[in-house]
Amino acid sequence: MSANTKLLSADNVKKLYTEGGDKYECKHFGCRNKETANAKHKKCGKCGIVNYCSRECQIADWPRHKRTCREWRKRILEDKNSTTNENDGFKRIFNFSTKYSPLCCSIAQHLFPNKTSRKGTIAMIYLQELPEDCKFPRMEIESVGRADIKDIPGDFGTQCLQSVNRERKLVQDRGNDPNDVICALLSHPKTTSFIVVPFVFNDEKDPFKGEGVAAKTAIGLFCHYEVDRIVRTINSLARGESKDLKSAKKCPAGPK
Repeated sequence: MSANTKLLSADNVKKLYTEGGDKYECKHFGCRNKETANAKHKKCGKCGIVNYCSRECQIADWPRHKRTCREWRKRILEDKNSTTNENDGFKRIFNFSTKYSPLCCSIAQHLFPNKTSRKGTIAMIYLQELPEDCKFPRMEIESVGRADIKDIPGDFGTQCLQSVNRERKLVQDRGNDPNDVICALLSHPKTTSFIVVPFVFNDEKDPFKGEGVAAKTAIGLFCHYEVDRIVRTINSLARGESKDLKSAKKCPAGPK
């Protein structure tokens, strides 16, 4: 267990990465096959970002992925053509979101503990720079919050609305509750880069449901406390601290 009680324990981190997160799962919606040492997943041949367990899953997921794939390829090309290191924000943000996906997923879930509060809203995760001697992507979380999408201006708001509506429709078309979806906007003000990441809680049983003012207040305080611990944990890992947590977040049967 981590000696710092303000961080998640090593057991908590390990559980999120091996049970609650999707870092090692096939990205075809509904598949969820995990990558293992003997069954490596392959990346999309166009964007080189998302992973699939088989060609069949990649083909089946293409109608959902193609628009995002095109947007990501455009941003990656812009990064490559950039003349300043500060403009590589998209690739760094994506690396951050992938590296800490199960933890960011847990942040989103605790920001929106009640499923009925998720429609028209988004989790906001603001990132800031770390010193050059820190490992790539050299970012940590500055602050988190929740926002109504209609209040987000410009391209942020447009992409958030499109992404959220697209993910909710996909879930609904498969006969599931669209409120299983929580989208998170990860942004890096210094490079004006951002990415919208969807999280889908296929197995959620509305664990934070409570009746009455006292119950809802207690749930809100607990979720605020948990979000703070998760943010501190991510930042500790990003700075290269807490070696026990770094080991815990590796998938035992998957890539190291």
